[in-house]
Amino acid sequence: MCCNDLEQALQNEIIIIMDKSYLEDGRIMNMVESPFYFRRERGNSGYDYYGINFCPFCGMAISFVAQGFSG
Repeated sequence: MCCNDLEQALQNEIIIIMDKSYLEDGRIMNMVESPFYFRRERGNSGYDYYGINFCPFCGMAISFVAQGFSG
Protein backbone atom coordinates (compact mmCIF):
# COMPACT_ATOMS: atom_id res chain seq x y z
CA MET A 1 0.00 0.00 0.00
CA CYS A 2 1.00 3.61 -0.43
CA CYS A 3 1.29 4.70 3.22
CA ASN A 4 1.09 3.48 6.81
CA ASP A 5 -2.19 5.32 7.42
CA LEU A 6 -3.89 3.39 4.62
CA GLU A 7 -2.47 0.12 5.97
CA GLN A 8 -3.94 0.95 9.40
CA ALA A 9 -7.33 1.90 7.91
CA LEU A 10 -7.41 -1.46 6.06
CA GLN A 11 -6.52 -3.36 9.25
CA ASN A 12 -9.29 -1.53 11.12
CA GLU A 13 -11.73 -2.17 8.24
CA ILE A 14 -12.45 1.53 7.82
CA ILE A 15 -11.36 1.11 4.21
CA ILE A 16 -11.94 -2.24 2.55
CA ILE A 17 -10.91 -3.81 -0.74
CA MET A 18 -13.74 -5.78 -2.30
CA ASP A 19 -15.57 -6.24 -5.57
CA LYS A 20 -18.85 -4.32 -5.37
CA SER A 21 -20.85 -7.44 -6.22
CA TYR A 22 -19.84 -8.88 -2.82
CA LEU A 23 -20.99 -5.89 -0.74
CA GLU A 24 -24.09 -7.41 0.87
CA ASP A 25 -24.27 -5.66 4.24
CA GLY A 26 -24.97 -2.14 3.03
CA ARG A 27 -25.24 0.05 -0.03
CA ILE A 28 -22.89 1.90 -2.34
CA MET A 29 -23.37 5.64 -1.97
CA ASN A 30 -21.51 6.97 -5.03
CA MET A 31 -20.71 5.94 -8.61
CA VAL A 32 -16.90 5.68 -8.33
CA GLU A 33 -15.60 2.50 -9.99
CA SER A 34 -13.07 1.05 -7.57
CA PRO A 35 -12.41 -2.03 -5.44
CA PHE A 36 -11.52 0.35 -2.55
CA TYR A 37 -14.36 1.53 -0.30
CA PHE A 38 -14.58 3.79 2.70
CA ARG A 39 -17.03 2.05 5.03
CA ARG A 40 -19.32 3.94 7.42
CA GLU A 41 -21.65 2.24 9.86
CA ARG A 42 -25.37 3.16 9.67
CA GLY A 43 -26.51 2.22 13.18
CA ASN A 44 -28.04 -1.25 13.21
CA SER A 45 -28.89 -1.29 9.52
CA GLY A 46 -25.53 -2.08 7.92
CA TYR A 47 -23.00 0.17 6.20
CA ASP A 48 -22.69 2.92 3.62
CA TYR A 49 -19.85 2.32 1.15
CA TYR A 50 -18.09 5.13 -0.71
CA GLY A 51 -15.84 4.09 -3.58
CA ILE A 52 -12.44 5.80 -3.60
CA ASN A 53 -9.70 5.86 -6.23
CA PHE A 54 -7.14 7.87 -4.28
CA CYS A 55 -5.68 7.40 -0.81
CA PRO A 56 -7.44 9.81 1.58
CA PHE A 57 -4.20 10.17 3.55
CA CYS A 58 -1.42 10.74 1.00
CA GLY A 59 -3.32 11.31 -2.27
CA MET A 60 -1.71 8.47 -4.26
CA ALA A 61 -3.78 6.61 -6.86
CA ILE A 62 -4.76 3.30 -5.26
CA SER A 63 -7.21 1.72 -7.71
CA PHE A 64 -6.51 0.43 -11.21
CA VAL A 65 -9.06 2.91 -12.59
CA ALA A 66 -7.19 5.87 -11.07
CA GLN A 67 -3.91 4.47 -12.37
CA GLY A 68 -5.27 4.38 -15.93
CA PHE A 69 -6.11 0.69 -16.26
CA SER A 70 -9.69 -0.20 -17.10
CA GLY A 71 -11.59 -3.23 -18.23
